[in-house]
Amino acid sequence: MSAPAILKFGAALLQEGSGWRAAAAAAVESLPQGGVVVVATPGAWRSAALEALAAAGNGDGAAALACARRLAEDHERQARDLGLEAAAGPASAPLLKRLSDLFQGACLVGHASPRTRDAVLGLLGALSASLFAALLASRGLPARVAAALPSARGGHGRARPRAEIPWADRPAGREVLVLPGGFGLGEDGAVLAYGPGGPDLSAVALAAGWGTPGVLIWTGDDGIQSADPSLVPGAQALPRLSYAEAQALSGFGARALHPEVLTIAAGAGLELVLANLHAPERRTLISGARPERQPGSVTSVAYKEGLHLLRLPPAASLDGLAAADAELRAAGARRYGAIAGPEGMLLVLRAEGAEAVARLAAFTDAGAELSGGWALVALVGEGLRATPGSALRLLAPFQLETVGGLLAGSSPISVSFLVPEERLPDLVPRLHHLWIGAAERTPSLTL
Repeated sequence: MSAPAILKFGAALLQEGSGWRAAAAAAVESLPQGGVVVVATPGAWRSAALEALAAAGNGDGAAALACARRLAEDHERQARDLGLEAAAGPASAPLLKRLSDLFQGACLVGHASPRTRDAVLGLLGALSASLFAALLASRGLPARVAAALPSARGGHGRARPRAEIPWADRPAGREVLVLPGGFGLGEDGAVLAYGPGGPDLSAVALAAGWGTPGVLIWTGDDGIQSADPSLVPGAQALPRLSYAEAQALSGFGARALHPEVLTIAAGAGLELVLANLHAPERRTLISGARPERQPGSVTSVAYKEGLHLLRLPPAASLDGLAAADAELRAAGARRYGAIAGPEGMLLVLRAEGAEAVARLAAFTDAGAELSGGWALVALVGEGLRATPGSALRLLAPFQLETVGGLLAGSSPISVSFLVPEERLPDLVPRLHHLWIGAAERTPSLTL
C-alpha cells in the first residue's frame, strides 16, 4: 500500500474566507487520488479561547462567556461566508456545546488547568478540521475529519508526537482525511497540545510513520528567504536548502520551521516543500541532498534577538558553568552560546517564560552580571563547509562589538557573533547586500 500524500495549511492562511477557498483549491488540485490535509486553527479563534480561559481563571465569568460567544459567532460567520452553514452545522454544534461546557466549568471553579486548556484548543482544532472537510466535500472531494488523533507523549501544552507509532486512521481510495494540526492523544486518552510548530510536527510525524516521501507545507510566505524581509526588502526565496542549512537557520531565529520538525523530517529522509499559497512558484525544497554552492558563499543571514548575557565571576569553574546552564535550561531558558575566558565565563541565553526570567534574576542576586538587549547574527551556507576559515573575513568590513569573539556553533556551515540589538536594522541589510546581493550580481565573488 502506497503512503498517502500529506499537505499542511498554516493558521495565517485560514483567517478569512478567501484563504480557506484558496487552500481548498490547492488541496483539490494536489490530492486527486486522496491523502491527508493537516490544518491549523485560525488565530482569531485561538485568541478568543485563550482570553476566555484567562477570564475564567480570574473569576470573571461574564468576560469568559463573552469571549466564548465571540468565538462561536466568528465560526458561524466563517461558515456563512463559505456557504457551508447547512453542511458544517451538524458537525460543529456538538463541538461548540462542549466548548461552552468547558468554559462554564472553568468559571465555576475559577481555574483553567493545563488539561482544560488543551481540551479547549483541541476542540478548536476539530472545528477547523470540520469546516475544511465540509469545504472540500463541497468541491467534490470525498473528505472527512480524522476519527481519532495520533498518539502523543509528554505534558499538556508541550507534548510531542510519537512518530514511531503509525497513525491507524488511513484514507481509503480517493478519500481525504482532515486532521487538526498540533494535537495528539495521551495514553490516558486526553488531548495533548504540541505547542510551537505543532501543525508542522503533526504533518512530518505522519509522513515519518507512514514512509511518505515528503510533505507540502502551504504558507503565506515565500518559502525560506535569504534574510528577514522586514529588514531586507530585497530578500529572495531560497529554492533549495540542505537540512543542515535549514536547521542552522531555524536555530538562529528563522521562523519558517521549528527545529524539532526538521529533526524528525531529516531523520526520516523526507523532502519538505514550503510554498506560498498565493504565489506557488515561490517555494523552498528542503532535503538531505546538498545543493551546489560556490565555495565560501553565504546562503542566508539570520538573527535571534532578545538575548541576555550572564557573566559568571572568574572564580566559577567549568562545572559551575555547566550547572548554571542546566539549571537555566530546565527553567525554560534557551542557550545560544557559552564562552570561557580569563575575565569569567559567559552564557548567552534567551529567557522564555516567567520561570526562566526569575532564575536569571536569582543568579544576579548571587553576584553574576546580567545584561540584556543583545542579538545573535548568523551567516549560514553550505558554501562555508568547503572553506570554513574564509567566513571570518566576512567581519573585516564591519566594526562589530563582539563579546569574547565569535560564538562557535556545532555546524560547519555557519558563523555567528553577538551585537547589540539596535545594530540589527543597519547590520543585517549590509551583510545581505555584500555577501548575498553582491554575489548574485557577480557570480565569481568568493570570500
